[in-house]
Amino acid sequence: MSSPRFLKTHLPYSLLPQDILQKQCKLIYITRNPRDVAVSYYHFACMLKETQYKGTFEQFFQRFLLDRPTYGPFLLHNLEFWNHSMMGMYCFYFMKI
Repeated sequence: MSSPRFLKTHLPYSLLPQDILQKQCKLIYITRNPRDVAVSYYHFACMLKETQYKGTFEQFFQRFLLDRPTYGPFLLHNLEFWNHSMMGMYCFYFMKI
């Protein structure tokens, strides 16, 4: 692949390919306000055929706060990248999109 290379992923830091981590590639991590993520995630889970979430938003939000949503823990995902941000990675936090 020719330069510059670009990889967009939803993988947590711990599941990134080792080549990326060993070669000290430049990483940019973009995240959103957790409240915005919870609302968006709830609507996505309700519409998705595979899960078709039937509970209330309040029930969903409790699972979200406990870091137990269907596709993995949002807060842990952010924390993994934040903990590695001192190693040359850029972290961006968007309040509103």
